[in-house]
Amino acid sequence: MVRDPRYKNLKNLISSGHIRSFREIFDQDVIPKSVVAQDLGINNVRFTRFMFNVQKFAFEDMFRLATIVEVEEKVIADLIVQQYMLDKKNRKKKSK
Repeated sequence: MVRDPRYKNLKNLISSGHIRSFREIFDQDVIPKSVVAQDLGINNVRFTRFMFNVQKFAFEDMFRLATIVEVEEKVIADLIVQQYMLDKKNRKKKSK
């Protein structure tokens, strides 16, 4: 499998702190979600569900993404946890 060159840019943006939560990867158009979904072997619709319900993201997929991006597994886990906390905070705001 040939690695998409945009993953290197993604790695640099994560390492430099420009990307701090999971959906920022796709909000900043670093790499299309369809490319990531395909590389993870996940259906695009299912991956979109994971993006908006990150608590359902499987460890196996998270570890595979870390391997593809060439970062430590904890880095991807931190992005997902940060996204979860942001989503939780936004849900509380909407319910008030």
